[in-house]
Amino acid sequence: KFFITSMWACFHGGYIAVPIDNGSNDTKAQTIKYILDSMKNPYVICDSFSKEYYFGEYADKVFDITGIDIETEDIICEPPVDMKPDDIFYILHSSGSTGTPKSIAISFKNVVVNAQSVIRKYKVEDKDVFVTWQPITHCFGLIVFHFVPLIANSDQVFIPTADFMKDPLVCLRKLDMYHGTMFGMIPFALKRFTNYYRKSKKNLQCDLSSLRGIFIGGEQINAE
Repeated sequence: KFFITSMWACFHGGYIAVPIDNGSNDTKAQTIKYILDSMKNPYVICDSFSKEYYFGEYADKVFDITGIDIETEDIICEPPVDMKPDDIFYILHSSGSTGTPKSIAISFKNVVVNAQSVIRKYKVEDKDVFVTWQPITHCFGLIVFHFVPLIANSDQVFIPTADFMKDPLVCLRKLDMYHGTMFGMIPFALKRFTNYYRKSKKNLQCDLSSLRGIFIGGEQINAE
């Protein structure tokens, strides 16, 4: 909730959003510092848990939004900045797991064209309900499970990634609860889910009759 609100606040004010997936190890902290060092005059919006990563020269540029009730705070909003099709909407970074993180600038036109192509190909309608645990700090989760349903006026349901990693079957319960029609994951998570499901002794009574599409992204699916 806070991530999406903060991201759209950037869009509203004419700032370039740079989604970063916080981790819990030294490598991730180094990656974050590398990304900040590559930016011109960066500011950071985060919660108290993530604040520890932003140290030294960036400490006075951190906005900790923990405790802010966005729905009740008396916030004065300026008119949104007009965006042109080729303006940079946000910048994504690779994880850096295979070397230096790579920066990819995404324009407003990129987002709209990609989202509309998904909507046309999969015949997405306003009655669809998108359910995902995918982090929306990456292109797959952000485009398919946020911008696509937003443009199509569909509902979107987010499962915290940590909840899925602890209990992959949570996605079945959420699909049942919200009558999800669209779901998705990467092959690594699909394998984790199927292995967990096969070993689980839980007697799940989930109705998945509403589900009509599953997006698999990232790499080719192993048939085994």
